[in-house]
Amino acid sequence: MKKILFLIGLVMFFFSNLNVFADDRPVMYISQNGKVGATGTVADPLNNIQEAVDRLKNQTNKENPGKIIIREGKYLLKDSLKLTKESSDLSIEAYPKEKVEISGEVTLDKNHFKKLKEVAGSQFSSKSRIQKDVQDKVLVYNLGAENIPIGSLNKNGFNWAQQPVQPELIVNGKRQTLAQWPNGNDYLDKSYLLAGIEKGNNADKLTGQEKINYDLAVKAGANEGDRPREWYFDKTDTPKSYEEMLALKAPIFYVANQELQQKMITWAPMTTENETQENQSERTDIDNQRIETEGWFSGYFENNYANDMVKIYSIDQQKQLIHTKYPSLQGVQDKRIQLKAINLLCELDEPGEYYIDRFKNHNVLYYLPKDDFIDTISLTSLDKPLLQIENSQRIQVKDITFSGGTNYGLTLKNATQCKIKDCVWTNFGLDAIRVGDNNQTITTDPSYATSGGGSNNRIENCVFHDLGGGGVYLSGGNTKTLVRGNNVVTNCEFYNISRLKTYTPAIYLEGVGNTASENSIHDAPHMVIQIMGNDMLVTKNKIKNTCTNASDMAPIYAGRSWNWLGNEISYNRIENVLGNGNYGIYLDDNFSGMKIKNNLFINILSNPIFSNKGYGQQIDGNIYLTNLPAVKYLSNHVSVNTRPIPNEKVLVYRYNDVLRLGDGTDYSNTQENIDLWYKHYQKDYPYLKQRYIPEANDPNQESDLNSIFVSSYQLLKHQIILGTGVSYSADQQFLTYQSTEFNSGFYQQQTPAEVGLNLETGQIQSDSILMTEKDYGADWVQQWNEGFKK
Repeated sequence: MKKILFLIGLVMFFFSNLNVFADDRPVMYISQNGKVGATGTVADPLNNIQEAVDRLKNQTNKENPGKIIIREGKYLLKDSLKLTKESSDLSIEAYPKEKVEISGEVTLDKNHFKKLKEVAGSQFSSKSRIQKDVQDKVLVYNLGAENIPIGSLNKNGFNWAQQPVQPELIVNGKRQTLAQWPNGNDYLDKSYLLAGIEKGNNADKLTGQEKINYDLAVKAGANEGDRPREWYFDKTDTPKSYEEMLALKAPIFYVANQELQQKMITWAPMTTENETQENQSERTDIDNQRIETEGWFSGYFENNYANDMVKIYSIDQQKQLIHTKYPSLQGVQDKRIQLKAINLLCELDEPGEYYIDRFKNHNVLYYLPKDDFIDTISLTSLDKPLLQIENSQRIQVKDITFSGGTNYGLTLKNATQCKIKDCVWTNFGLDAIRVGDNNQTITTDPSYATSGGGSNNRIENCVFHDLGGGGVYLSGGNTKTLVRGNNVVTNCEFYNISRLKTYTPAIYLEGVGNTASENSIHDAPHMVIQIMGNDMLVTKNKIKNTCTNASDMAPIYAGRSWNWLGNEISYNRIENVLGNGNYGIYLDDNFSGMKIKNNLFINILSNPIFSNKGYGQQIDGNIYLTNLPAVKYLSNHVSVNTRPIPNEKVLVYRYNDVLRLGDGTDYSNTQENIDLWYKHYQKDYPYLKQRYIPEANDPNQESDLNSIFVSSYQLLKHQIILGTGVSYSADQQFLTYQSTEFNSGFYQQQTPAEVGLNLETGQIQSDSILMTEKDYGADWVQQWNEGFKK
């Protein structure tokens, strides 16, 4: 009997320590109960994921792929997980039916929080700034004593280089609020702050208190500072560097509100004599027991489609002025101001607010809890991507939650055939996943370029939520050669994204030949899909409740080039686009050749489709529930000796970038690639060879349909309007250049029921009147229903 038991035990020991699959494929196990130097078997697991990755380097290949299997638990990282070429053909995944989370957070020990009255010393000297009525409720945590990274606040905003954001406090799984004023959904507008800037002749139209405030602001010396946007390549022949633009004059705001006049006294030190408005040095002469040390204004300064940040630098109480540090990219326009003052300890007055005191390395966290019960509390401190995959092939990441970093969640560079599947991405300061990168040039500059996108990578069945930036930045492919990236984001869900930045959509599509399909995207403040490149496919996505905090925007946005051709937007459901001046699909700044077919538009506050100049849009077979023109066309209004763009460099260079003969460098392309371009697009854009950029004195620039300035070659057909709207709106100049078939197949009813459209499913019933309409018929209905099949 003892011998039998011994043999059974020996067999069990053998199998429990196996480190390979049945076909001898390498595998490593990770567990929170594991240890450094373990064998990596299921019975003797490692406790460090990077160690497992390093052990399997050069041990896997296409015929013999490996796995790293992670047991249940939350794994906290102090550095990025890095996978390189030597880690190709490797899968990192959760153990079946176990929950695994990889996080850049640092868990804070609940027992290490102190009450305000329990701490003393210079390190806690800022506590005197806390309002008296909450002092007995505020908790204090000494981050420095535990060497917990405290990060920094950096200038982020539209067309500024992306930088890690400030660490965020997570309590019971929910993000808390950096101390701010005003609280909630209130903002500082021009009744609080003015720069004395009213565009055009708007100042002459002001009356009453607005006129009084404006005059006082101008008299006091308020101004918008410089506009760095004017120093970009497309605006001047002497552009400034990024560092030079940061040093330009910052805005000076006049404070018109009495409550803010009292508050501002403690928001920054007093303005000094001979203080400059540009290239200011950091203030260190601050009495931190009374005065805030690093407040910022964050939000909309000049328009409400692009956010920015400026630091609160000094206060001139006599003139009621707030001086700032760093310019706003596009200046300031008083009527567009929509700001929060953030990172102010003296405004820590709302439950759920927090503040990190970085002054003179105090490194102390102050927190006003929402209630007495705190289950878990952590700080998103890692300022690097959680996972970096570079030069790898066939990597798979599966069934893991990634959370808590001030940078990106995952960067994927020069990778091929990698798959990110069934994962959750949450609480990152920047984009959750970055496939490839760009050179961070402003997008109007024709030198803007992407790199490192790789090919045939897939992000599928993932959930993205509560992100400071966007969801997936997806590049890949080459716009000069039209080589495709074939990267895909599919069957994913996105919500509560773009909290800290505009122009950070759920999905960016850049390069050539990438796809966003069958995704659910909802509850977002700005655009959710952006197209910048060629031959992209946006199809079968459900988009709802977007652009809630923006104007002059749309959930699907494309802009800035005549040559980003071959793109298709099809079979998407676009619903509840709110906010003034927001569209369903926005083709901006001469974007051309877009194919928009068989989409369903429901409850779009402005026109469902807006084409801002551009030529050759192909709009076919869409259904609109609208009482407005379904498509709005805007033409280039030009004449001899005038240009549609004041500075024509972007116009010429961006167009010539792929179609001007040269060696392929600078703004030129090789003859081989140019011939490929014309052949590739011959079917869809047969007129491409005839298009030309006229000179300013060319009398044909506004009348020759081949002039790139003319919005010609437009296709519009099979428009179905359900409501009182009309098919399109356009001026006579635009209509002059369209064929007699423009707006063919137009059909209108008042309700979905009249055409047999099921709004819940998007399907058209088999007895629909469209089945027998001459311009539609059974084949058209079947094609529509195939596109909206679940």
